[in-house]
Amino acid sequence: ISFFLTITAFLHTYFLLIIHRNMELLDTSTPRSASASPMAVPASYAGELVQLQRFSNDRTKVAIWDANSAINNSYEAFTNHFKKFANGPSRSSKY
Repeated sequence: ISFFLTITAFLHTYFLLIIHRNMELLDTSTPRSASASPMAVPASYAGELVQLQRFSNDRTKVAIWDANSAINNSYEAFTNHFKKFANGPSRSSKY
């Protein structure tokens, strides 16, 4: 149950990040400064006007999708990739 709650929280945060990035990319009104937010804004989004022509479709709007990584092909592949990091180093590995 603990792992389920951990992955659920991770996925919730992940999808909120995707939504936030898409909204940032679509918002071309007044540029915002990084100091207006309590969290630091990545340099590429720090008040620069977004050139919408660079993002021809929804797939290119999110960095993890743009990488065309194999983990994006299915939910199972994504969760298996996440489990590698959530479970920590294997007990058989030696440092």
